[in-house]
Amino acid sequence: MQRQWGVMRQQLKSSDAHSRNSLRAYINIRAGGVYIMEANRATAQIEIVNFGQTPANYVRTFIKAEIRLTDTPPPIPTAADILADEGDGIPMAPSMAVGRVVQTDHDVTAEEWEFLEQGKEHLFVWGIITYKTIFSKSKFTSFIWMNAFPAAYPGAGLTPFSEGNKAT
Repeated sequence: MQRQWGVMRQQLKSSDAHSRNSLRAYINIRAGGVYIMEANRATAQIEIVNFGQTPANYVRTFIKAEIRLTDTPPPIPTAADILADEGDGIPMAPSMAVGRVVQTDHDVTAEEWEFLEQGKEHLFVWGIITYKTIFSKSKFTSFIWMNAFPAAYPGAGLTPFSEGNKAT
């Protein structure tokens, strides 16, 4: 009889864990695009979405854009990249999407344009999203995306880079 109770408790724990994973928030990037705006700075927009079945709380983001050599991708983002003074974040309902726009910190140079067209450089957009589930569990999504093909022409898409994309 004792063994049956042990098996039942284990099944209950397994069922509870499955329910929590099924009914939690899942924040990730759905899409991204490249734009060139005033001052000839490369500008990108990404769409952050809650793909889960429950709200996400305290959603905070750190996003950066930079033109870099293709073989020198940006560092993999960590939770330490989010500044403490950024505030408490926002809530995100299931299926809710939020757009974020990020711009390079300098004008695109002629050499950078040439390297973009040759595919030697890419516009990288990277960052991290932290949030809490309705079960008060801290989660994160880190990402590194880049322009999908040589040159960062307006309207070009972004695609996930081969490294740095992780979610908990």
